[in-house]
Amino acid sequence: MLTTLPVEANKRIDGRPRLLAEVCAVARMRHLSIRTEQAYVSWIRRFVFFHHKRHPREMGENEIRAFISHLAGLCPKSLKSAPLIHTGL
Repeated sequence: MLTTLPVEANKRIDGRPRLLAEVCAVARMRHLSIRTEQAYVSWIRRFVFFHHKRHPREMGENEIRAFISHLAGLCPKSLKSAPLIHTGL
């Protein structure tokens, strides 16, 4: 069962939505399935934690390549999901 945070918890101090709340809002606006939304959030969370909690807006192509290379090194099965990872990022 999914739980949602109060609206205030989804906003930063400057009033802008938090990253994952923004991702969820866009996914819902585009009428994506809840499973697709969860997959996107999961991959974005992994990407952010891999890069020591840096915001994705601060990163570029090199960081995406490093993350995908890291995944490829973990398990050959990860290569099959690389297009999904890139779509989510």
